[in-house]
Amino acid sequence: MNCPICHTELHGENFCPKCGQAITYDGINMNYQTQAGIPVEIKKWNWGAFIFNIWWGVGNKTYLPLLCLIPYFNFIWMFVCGFKGNEWAWKSNNYQHEDLQKFLTIQKTWNRGGIAKFIFSLVMGVFGVILYTALFSMLLYW
Repeated sequence: MNCPICHTELHGENFCPKCGQAITYDGINMNYQTQAGIPVEIKKWNWGAFIFNIWWGVGNKTYLPLLCLIPYFNFIWMFVCGFKGNEWAWKSNNYQHEDLQKFLTIQKTWNRGGIAKFIFSLVMGVFGVILYTALFSMLLYW
């Protein structure tokens, strides 16, 4: 039997080794993303999960972001939360494919809040450095 997508010869595999399509004896069943139950649209960065990781995790009923409470490990784990957060939230809330727009709307709100907090933190950090250097130079030359 050959894969109906890329025409690679198959020897009883469930998935085509070249293109990744799930193969049944009737042809294509579903791809890897839908087989796992995760739509492709949600596999993207989530600023809300990155910045508000602990609160985002509790709000989305996924508790892996609570690992951000571990000192030093939290710096690495917050990036993992940003990359994998949408997938965790999708799985833990038992969303169906017809709920995709609702899920994306909820996560868009978290994204806006996360981006706003990130930008605010950057501006305040730059302002703090400017203020600190100004005060230090005043004290130094006074």
